[in-house]
Amino acid sequence: MADPIDFDEANLRLVAPTGEEDEVRSLPVRRADGMIVSCWELTPEERAEVARTGCVWLSVWSPTSSPPVLVAGLKHYVIPPEGAET
Repeated sequence: MADPIDFDEANLRLVAPTGEEDEVRSLPVRRADGMIVSCWELTPEERAEVARTGCVWLSVWSPTSSPPVLVAGLKHYVIPPEGAET
């Protein structure tokens, strides 16, 4: 399973609910412009499978529907370069 990783633009860390610290990892995120952005590092096995199939799977824990999401392989799709208009 992919691991959440810290990144230069992260400005917040989401933490596990009390009592769930052994099951839920903390998540470095960038919160800005109405978005929450996180970065994930794939395992070698996942990288090989993505290269083979071109597919990435997304699971959003929500009881009723999925909020708008974006999965990208290039950071500038989710974090504008310094000085760029948003």
